[in-house]
Amino acid sequence: MNEIEQAEREITEARASGERFDQELQRMRERSRISDRSFIVKCVVSLYVLSVGGAILFLTIRGANSSEDVFPGVSELIKIAIIPIVTLVIGYYFGTAREGQ
Repeated sequence: MNEIEQAEREITEARASGERFDQELQRMRERSRISDRSFIVKCVVSLYVLSVGGAILFLTIRGANSSEDVFPGVSELIKIAIIPIVTLVIGYYFGTAREGQ
């Protein structure tokens, strides 16, 4: 094998190695994006569950300590806070499921 053929082979190997490096770098970036999104979703969902749970707990304790009826407050909270989020999640799920087909 002469020097020119060896140099061409080394260039080809280096190019293939660079392409593998680029592919691995892209995979790592995608994993990082997914991880970031997952963290943000967990934080938002946790905050939402805590706030709705806290409101229901407050209304329940307030209703137990007073003669006031708590059901209207809890039902209003469900209508305002829970049902729209559930419908949003279901709509998003079916929208992305249809998109993938």
